[in-house]
Amino acid sequence: MGEPEVGYYQDQIQSIQQIFAKYDDEGVGKISLPKIPELLQELGRTKEVGEAVQNSLTMSTAASATFEEVVQALKQHEVQGYMPPDAGAPAPDSTITPLTLMQRLDEYRQKCEGMGEYTEAKRARMKFEELKRQEELRQKRLVEQAQLHEMNEVEQAQKQQFLEFSAAWDRYMADYESTAYMSLERLKEQHAQDFAEFQDRAAKTSPIFKGSRGLLALRAKQEALAKLHRYAEATQVKKEADDMEKWEMAKAASERDSRLQRKEAKLRGSQQKALSALLKRIQRDRAEQIRHRQADSQRLIQRNKNLKMDLGKKQHAEFQRAELAIRSILSQPHEAQKLLDENDPSYVARCAATGELPTWPAKGPKYQGSKLPKNYRPPGAVAGGRVPPRSAIDQAFTPR
Repeated sequence: MGEPEVGYYQDQIQSIQQIFAKYDDEGVGKISLPKIPELLQELGRTKEVGEAVQNSLTMSTAASATFEEVVQALKQHEVQGYMPPDAGAPAPDSTITPLTLMQRLDEYRQKCEGMGEYTEAKRARMKFEELKRQEELRQKRLVEQAQLHEMNEVEQAQKQQFLEFSAAWDRYMADYESTAYMSLERLKEQHAQDFAEFQDRAAKTSPIFKGSRGLLALRAKQEALAKLHRYAEATQVKKEADDMEKWEMAKAASERDSRLQRKEAKLRGSQQKALSALLKRIQRDRAEQIRHRQADSQRLIQRNKNLKMDLGKKQHAEFQRAELAIRSILSQPHEAQKLLDENDPSYVARCAATGELPTWPAKGPKYQGSKLPKNYRPPGAVAGGRVPPRSAIDQAFTPR
């Protein structure tokens, strides 16, 4: 059934350790033996118990004792306090368990009942019930602790799983953001390269000037007057032609600059549209990935909740079966001891935890239900479901 635990000394081990430190004057983890009764009185034990523990340690240790030695001596003393007067001291190498103590108490009670010592039998029965209640509580706590440990392991596994899930999604989103950033940078570099090429083409393109008909007519008139040696009139016409040529060249340059500005604006507009489209596509994909992450997270959380709920239901059913098994075992210490002797204790412990104990040893002949004696003769000499003739019936009831 597990390690021995009689009384409630294990529930106060932490308190013993804290009070033990008060009596450890030198801080070496030991206290002198004369201080042990005072230490145990502060823990609620009687002076007699303290002296008994001190005496037991005096025979086995030096002038001082460690914390573990004090606890072990107190444990041994309180365990022996549950044993019947004539049970005798246990062998040094024997293992005392609550089950063996209950078995001895039950045997002692039966012995007292047979000898007519009912007062002593009552004391033994009360000790038996007290030990049984304490052992039931301990076994229940062990089952609860095992189930709590199992639930904590599941919760830790779920937390680790969620952390790995979040880390995986964080890496994925980081890769996505890096890819999106690289795409934007490549597009900006391509736009800058295209704009630089546009400016190079614009700078290399020389303006082509063609004079108007009026300018060409003035130049022809200028040449004709010069041929006729009419230089004064030719000079006046040349001045008018030069002014008109300047004006037309300025106009052509202005129109060229306007065309280049329109082309540049068109190029910048198309580049801005391409950049905006890429940004929208990145934002749309980012929002879609976030929705996928939230959906996956909700599914994972719900699956973990369902798993914990199913585990809680399974543990509740197992605890109920284990509680019944514990009561069954402790109510029959002799049979329980046989069960432990005939099976592996770890196997019995696992079976008790699930409430599925091995078959108890059968006592006496197997019950077969009520039946008629072998030499029984039914009334009227009915046999095999057939009624014999009247003469046979009279013969059957004729005194012999």
